[in-house]
Amino acid sequence: MELNTAVIAKLDIAFQGDAREYAIGYRDALESLTLALQGVIPEGLLADALETALDAYANNADHDFEDDGQPSEAQEWHDFDPDC
Repeated sequence: MELNTAVIAKLDIAFQGDAREYAIGYRDALESLTLALQGVIPEGLLADALETALDAYANNADHDFEDDGQPSEAQEWHDFDPDC
C-alpha cells in the first residue's frame, strides 16, 4: 500500500528542508499512522487527523525544549537549601 498523493504533498510542505531528528521522526510516525489508517477510516477524517498532527508539530518544532521558563533542578535545590 502507498500513501495517497494528497498526504505526500501535505507532508512535503510541512517538513520541507527540515532534516532535524525530531522532524524526521515525526514525519516517519505520521507516514506510518497514515498508512495504517488509510482505507480504514474516511479520507476526510484522515485528512483532519493529519492536519491536527501537523499543527501540533508546528507549535512545538520551533521551541527550545531545554528552556521552558522553569528553574533548573540545580536552581530549585539552591533555592531550597542555599548551602547545597
